[in-house]
Amino acid sequence: MNDWTREPNLQIGDLVYHLLYGREWVGIVLSLGEKRKSPNKDKKQALVRMVPGTEFSNFFDSRSPVLKEDPNCGWVTNHWLVKFVDFP
Repeated sequence: MNDWTREPNLQIGDLVYHLLYGREWVGIVLSLGEKRKSPNKDKKQALVRMVPGTEFSNFFDSRSPVLKEDPNCGWVTNHWLVKFVDFP
């Protein structure tokens, strides 16, 4: 049984990780939106804030920060995000 799901319908507040970086890349969805002027078919994006203290907590530091007051946030295409599932 899988303990994760690739969730196309992410919601604000969901805890997610990145398919390429694995479970050490942990973020929380702050906002949902769509890419503008993108040839990519998957236009849905999530504004993600990295969880402090995790391995990739400074993931967005090396990129242009979306929120000047919080450099730990950035937009990620939903295609790359996997939602952590609650355990019973």
